[in-house]
Amino acid sequence: MKIFYVNIEYKDGKKAEDVFLTNAKAKEMCDILLGEDKEGNIKLVETKCREVDL
Repeated sequence: MKIFYVNIEYKDGKKAEDVFLTNAKAKEMCDILLGEDKEGNIKLVETKCREVDL
């Protein structure tokens, strides 16, 4: 099974990670985060896919 991670890195050094079951949802989250970042606090947003066994 594939899961999709959204890794978020802020300019102050904080990092966050979100997990989604579809790539479309992960990309939607990236768009929402970047759209809401009016002050430019986010340094990096990337989506990664990983295979996992349940």
